[in-house]
Amino acid sequence: MSGYWHFLATLSVPDNIENIQNLERGCDMVRGWGVETSLLEIASSGVSTCFDYYSVETGGWNVPWALMSVQLKRIHDDGLAPVAPRIDRPAAKSRLELDELDMKIVDCIRRGVTSIAEIRKALRVGQQRVVDRLKALRDEGLIVTTWEAHNIGLVESEVLAVQDPKAGESISAWAQRLPRCIVSFDTSRRLVLLADLPQGGTYGFSTAIAVLPHCVNSGLLNYKVYGQWGFPAEMWDSGRQRWLSSTDKMNQWLSTLR
Repeated sequence: MSGYWHFLATLSVPDNIENIQNLERGCDMVRGWGVETSLLEIASSGVSTCFDYYSVETGGWNVPWALMSVQLKRIHDDGLAPVAPRIDRPAAKSRLELDELDMKIVDCIRRGVTSIAEIRKALRVGQQRVVDRLKALRDEGLIVTTWEAHNIGLVESEVLAVQDPKAGESISAWAQRLPRCIVSFDTSRRLVLLADLPQGGTYGFSTAIAVLPHCVNSGLLNYKVYGQWGFPAEMWDSGRQRWLSSTDKMNQWLSTLR
C-alpha cells in the first residue's frame, strides 16, 4: 500500500491544444502546492461486475484472496491474459450530427431529468421533437442506461496504477473475478484500475497483487463518493460540429486559484 489517494477524477476534455495546455497548467499548479499529481490519457475503459463470491444466505462477500493470488500469478507467468475477454473498449465516435437541442437533452439526462414529459417541461419543446432526438441519441449510444452494484456491501475502494504492460494486462484479466472494477488503459497500455471491495478487501487485494514481480502503485480512497461536474452544452458549435475552446474562462479561473 502506498497510502491514501485523496482524489480520483475522470475528465472529458475536447481534443484541442488549448484545452490540453490548460489541463497541464492546472496540474502544474497543483504540483506547485506540494500535492502529487498523475495525469493519464485514457484510451479504452470498461466495467466488470462478478457475483461469484457473494452469498445470498449471509448477504455478504467471501473473496478467497489466497486463491485469487495463485490465479493472478498463473495468469501472469503463463501468459494467459489474452485468453480472457477484454472488457475495455475505446469510446465510439458518433456519426450523428448534434444540434443545440441534442446537447440540452444530454444535459437534462445528466441532471436526472429523464422522462419525455420532464424534458419537454425543462426545455419547452414539442413532444415529438424530444421523442425523435432521444431515439437518435440512444441509437447512436450517446445516451445509455447502466446498472451498478457498488452499493451491495462494497465499502472500500482501491486504486491501482501499473506501468508494466504485461502486468497490467494480467491484472485486467484477473480483475474480472473481483466484485466490481473499472479497468482503464492509457495510450501506452498502462493500467489504471478502480476496484470496489467488501470490508477488509483492500488488504486481501494488496496481498494478492504482491505476487507480481513488478512495481504496482496502489492506494485506498478515503471516501467512496461518486459525483460529476457540469456539462457545458452552450460550448458546442453545431455549425462546425466541435467544442469551442474555453481558454479565456479557464485562464481566469486558474488565476483565482493561485
